[in-house]
Order: sequence, then structure tokens, then C-alpha cells
Amino acid sequence: MKRREILAAFLGVPFALAACRRNEVPPLPAGEIVGASDVFGHRLRDGLSIEVPRDAWSDVPIVIVGGGVAGLTAAWSLKNKGFHDFVLFELESAPGGTSRSGSNRTISFPWGAHYIPAPMKENVALVSLLDEMGVVEGKDQAGEPIIAEQFLCRDPEERVFYKGRWYEGLYLQAGESQDDRQQLQKFNAELDRWILFVLVAIGLVLGAAYSVKPVQLKGRGLAQLFCLWLIIFVGPMLFISLLVSTMPSLALLAFAAAFGALQMGIILVNTAEDYPEDLEAGIKTTIVALGLHRGISLAFWLTAIGAAGVLVTLGAIWQQKNVAGIWTLAIAPAALACLYVLSGIWKLKRTIAGQILEVAIQTVKRAAEASLR
Repeated sequence: MKRREILAAFLGVPFALAACRRNEVPPLPAGEIVGASDVFGHRLRDGLSIEVPRDAWSDVPIVIVGGGVAGLTAAWSLKNKGFHDFVLFELESAPGGTSRSGSNRTISFPWGAHYIPAPMKENVALVSLLDEMGVVEGKDQAGEPIIAEQFLCRDPEERVFYKGRWYEGLYLQAGESQDDRQQLQKFNAELDRWILFVLVAIGLVLGAAYSVKPVQLKGRGLAQLFCLWLIIFVGPMLFISLLVSTMPSLALLAFAAAFGALQMGIILVNTAEDYPEDLEAGIKTTIVALGLHRGISLAFWLTAIGAAGVLVTLGAIWQQKNVAGIWTLAIAPAALACLYVLSGIWKLKRTIAGQILEVAIQTVKRAAEASLR
């Protein structure tokens, strides 16, 4: 063998050994399966009979069975009230239940879901408990508890680990086929369909409750206004948006609410002409409940707030859709229409402001007749 071949052979040995080591599967870290002790449960299931010596009995007024969150909270509450004559039984070797945690040489870890939202100052009991545990490190200027940084947990991110890399979300899109994508779309559509059934059911119930006694929301003052706002405008708009897409955006929901408020202002003016008839029949509509003058005033403010909301949300929606240039001028007719309606209700509000009820009723009737011409 030549000298060059010998050197090449010796130099290649470390690389060959490294390559062999790469194929070895690394051992799992030391650990154990933790959880409820099935051994004790099986003994009880199999009818274990325990003879307790006579001298091992004791009398206590309160026995707490189980050392989970509920049991520990009960014990903590009793001790805080100065009552110590109780006993707590726990089947496992340590209390805590699913709220227990553990640690090893590498990390600390929970056993179950024991995260809680950071409490506000109104939750006195929980704040007191966390303060006793050293979790609260003080209060801010508004009196809200300040949670120590080491106890705060950020919102978990949902990811899937597949073939050496992480993918966002719980649905693995890597390698999906056209059939997989269609099945996912059908699944989501099926979920949305049940939301539509719920909306229809709510609409039917509210529609019946509006006129049918004993509920008859039509005669329940401001409840009439809210019911009409929901079943005539907001509900149908939400239903249609769910038919053509998934859950609507916040801007679209705000537009539906604002448009409903604008229309309810107009409806209040139109129904105000029936004020004397509803009053005589004993039907407590929104106008009857508020009185004619305050009802027209509410109609004006609903129209004003609704019109402003419609224009603002339209702009936000167009911005989301990247509508730009001359197309943004298309909002001008909507703005002019809102100003026209608003000015009409403002004039009616100002006109009846100084009139007695009988004269104001006639003014409102004339305004309603003029709007129908």
C-alpha cells in the first residue's frame, strides 16, 4: 500500500465514525408518566375493605374530600376565617389535582390547565390569594394588582411540527392535495351553516316576541327599538354576510350596527305619527315611553350617530379592500343622503320644540304625509 493510501485511510476514519454516529437515534431524556394513581383507584373498584383501628378515629366538624383546586380553596377559605378544626383527604401523594406542576433538571412544567387570567381589583378573593402566594408585587395608580413578571404566561401559539420544521396553525397545509383543501372548506362551511340556523332561530323568536303577548316587545318601550334594530337590519345583514363568506370583519359588523341605528332614527320619526293612537290603545312604544318631544330628539341623535358610523366604517372597509383613486368619491352620494335626512329630522325637532303636545302631533303628522308624497 502506498503512503498516500495509508494517510487517506487514517484520515477517513474519523469522518466515517461521525457518519455512523449521525444515524444513531438519541436516547429519550429520563422521565416518567405522571397523573392520577390508577393503583388506588383499582383497589377501590375491586372493593378493598379497610379495617381502621379503634384508636385511629377522630371527630372533626368538617371533612374536605379531595385536595384539588376546589378542596384547597375550601381549606384556604376556612383558615382565613379563623376555623382550623377540619381535615382534608387526598388520594394522591401530593395535593393539587390537575393544577399540580413539576420540574426536572431542564425545565418546570404544568400537569394540567391551571393558568388563570390576571385578576382585576374587583376580584378581591383571587387577588388576596395570589398576594399571599407572592404572585402580586404591588398595585398601580388605579388600584389594579401588578402581577410579577416571572408568573406571567403569554398566549400560546398553535403550531404543528412536521418533518423537521414548524408550521403555523393546527392544520398542516404542507403537502395538502386539492381534495384535502376541498374537504377543509366543506368542514368550515358545515360549521358556518349551524351559525346560520342559530341566527334564523333568534330572528324567529324575536319576530314572534315583537307582537305576540305576553312578551309583545312592541309595547316595551326602548325594547321595541332594540328589537327592530336587530331583526330588521343587523340580523339580516349578518346573515347575508355569512352566506357569502366566513365570519365578517369588525368593520363590517360596525357598519351593520351604524346603518341599523341610522334607519331606526328614521323609523322613529315615521312611527311618531301614531303616537296618539298608540297612547290611547295602551301600547307603550318607544315614542309613547319617551314622549313625543324626547322621542323625536332620540330619532335625531340616532340618525346623526348612525350616519357618522356608516361613513367612517365605509371608509375603513374600502381601505381594507384597497379601494383608491376616483372610486373613493363614490362615498359622496351616501354622505349627501345622510345630510339630507339629518337636516329634515333636525328641522322637525326644532319646529316642535316650542309647541304644545296637540300641535306637535299635527306637525309630525304633516311631516310624515309630506315624506310620502
